[in-house]
Amino acid sequence: MIVTGYQATRARKLTPGEKEANRVLAAARAPVEHGFGHLKTWRILTKLRTDPTRATDLLRALLVLTNLEVNRRQLGLAQDCRSRPARAPQHDAMPPR
Repeated sequence: MIVTGYQATRARKLTPGEKEANRVLAAARAPVEHGFGHLKTWRILTKLRTDPTRATDLLRALLVLTNLEVNRRQLGLAQDCRSRPARAPQHDAMPPR
């Protein structure tokens, strides 16, 4: 099943309910689109020659591993922020890397 958002026309504006439905749809679609974006960085997939079922299993595994890594990094950054003492902002000529 394909779900599309509501479209406004020049003659008809979207109702508040239609706008909210579009927001909910966009929020659900964003992680999927980000997942496709992550997969496109895996150059090895351009040489993937296998049946669709196996390819689907491999892609799911890659997405799981990617999500675990992203979540691990985000959690690590959150833990680093809590364990460090607060510092005054620095005003250097060059921004930190």
